[in-house]
Amino acid sequence: MIRKIKPHYSLSDVARMAGMESRELRHWEETGRIPAARRNPDNHRIYDFDEAHAIVDFVRGTNRRRIAVVNQKGGVGKTTTAFNLAGALVARGRRVLTIDLDPQANLTESLGVELGDSDLTIEDVFINDDVMGEQAIRTTRFPGLSCIAARPRAT
Repeated sequence: MIRKIKPHYSLSDVARMAGMESRELRHWEETGRIPAARRNPDNHRIYDFDEAHAIVDFVRGTNRRRIAVVNQKGGVGKTTTAFNLAGALVARGRRVLTIDLDPQANLTESLGVELGDSDLTIEDVFINDDVMGEQAIRTTRFPGLSCIAARPRAT
């Protein structure tokens, strides 16, 4: 009888197949988001084909994407595009986080985010090492759509 030997994959192999960083996949395992891997005699994580396939399917199921709407020139529709794209994704059942990097804060205003004096913004995230991005996330008037807001700057 001929037995097929299933290949084994390392943590970095599975992370690469899933399109994510190894440290993030390791964190998912440590926090119980994915099952703990078996270890080889050198104490490295190993996954057989079925385990690797299940993890890749799970990660793809989370289907996270990062979309940047950028252009150096002003007045080309960056804010309008970001606003409408976010709205379309939310309408399809996705959760969306927008980050307003514009000193005019038009996206923040369009999303109906009103900032108090003590509310954190993207500027606080960039300038203050003690402020994490998660702390600056604000809800909007649109369910499923959050924002890291900008505060309008005087020019």
